[in-house]
Amino acid sequence: MSTQGFPDFAEALYARPGVASACLDMQDRRSFDVALLLYACWLGVRSRSISAEQMAQLVSATQSWRFEVVRPLRRLRRRLKIGPEGMPRQRSDGVRKLVKAAELEAERALLAVLETSVEGWPKGSVAGNLASCLAVANIIANDEDRASLTILEREAAGLASGK
Repeated sequence: MSTQGFPDFAEALYARPGVASACLDMQDRRSFDVALLLYACWLGVRSRSISAEQMAQLVSATQSWRFEVVRPLRRLRRRLKIGPEGMPRQRSDGVRKLVKAAELEAERALLAVLETSVEGWPKGSVAGNLASCLAVANIIANDEDRASLTILEREAAGLASGK
């Protein structure tokens, strides 16, 4: 079982091969929050379960932060990547870097809040927790979803075992 704290685990898992792409795929195609996907993995490698009901409560509890802070920063960062008309990209890159740093800090704050909600939860697995994520979002997994979730599951297990 991993004893790594959630923010450190999330950062390490996200850096593993294919995980960022898998997470961003689920975010962009299914509007699913990357932090919650990573949280489901962290709980699973700690042999903790999260039910669809518990996941729904976390989604609800963090919704304002995600919608009012994280998502607007992400939209702005992405917009600055192509550069607004009339502003050369090389001039807007400095602002984009600041917005990216703010977005990452907002996500770290969310990770820290999620980490505190795990105590006393029943035994579980990464696969079961990811299934709870899908259930909350009313997603019936298609082939693309299963491919992304398989990467998350495999890399979370690899990270937990030190591989």
